[in-house]
Amino acid sequence: VIRMIVDHSLSSSSPSRSVGGQIFHVASPQRCTKYELVKLMGEILNIDTSHIEPDSEPPSGAARPQNTQLDCSQTWEFLNQGQDQGQGDQCQGSFQFTPLREGMEQALAPFKSMLTDTE
Repeated sequence: VIRMIVDHSLSSSSPSRSVGGQIFHVASPQRCTKYELVKLMGEILNIDTSHIEPDSEPPSGAARPQNTQLDCSQTWEFLNQGQDQGQGDQCQGSFQFTPLREGMEQALAPFKSMLTDTE
């Protein structure tokens, strides 16, 4: 994505195509709460998570949004990719995102083998 942004900026003479001073977010279009993430991790690692329950009440202290997903619309607009709304793990323009479960399985594989080696 970075390469595409730089290439796109360099190939255009339009000032609106300059990357100077802009922030570009890139994130999977798949949404997941922290609770769902913990449950998925437990499932992948074969760890019981039945004692974990969702908490719909915001914690005290600084206000935090329930959905912390990044808004990537500026990035896709800059690259003229458009958004495939509601497609979950599908392509975002010409970008293919790894589905959450698959990525978590890859990331947790070393820990899963450590857990199974001790049993």
